[in-house]
Amino acid sequence: MMARVNACALNPVQEVRAFDKDLARQFAVDKACSSIQLVYYEAAEDDNKIRNDAVPKGHYNLWLNYIPGAKRQQWRMNSQERIAFTQGDGSPAEIARQVCSIVKQKATP
Repeated sequence: MMARVNACALNPVQEVRAFDKDLARQFAVDKACSSIQLVYYEAAEDDNKIRNDAVPKGHYNLWLNYIPGAKRQQWRMNSQERIAFTQGDGSPAEIARQVCSIVKQKATP
C-alpha cells in the first residue's frame, strides 16, 4: 500500500478516470466478457437510457473501492436476482476476467 503522503501527490481524479477507461477497455476486449454490458451509474438523477433499460433485466452491481496509487483495486459485486455476493481485488484485466466469469458462472483460469 502506498503511504498517504505519496498518494496525495497524485492526481486522484485523473487516475480514477484512467482506471475506469482501462477497466471498460478490458471488458470490451476480453473474450470472457462477450455479451456482457458494462453500464456506469453515477447518480440517482442521472438519466442514462442504457442504464435505465438494463436495470429491470437481470443485472449485477459492481462497486470499486479505488485507492490512488494502488496496483490492485478492491471490488465487490452483488446480484439480487441470484442472491449472490462476491468480492476480490486485482488489476483492471483481472477484475474484468473475474467479474465476467462470475456473471457467466465459469471458473477463472
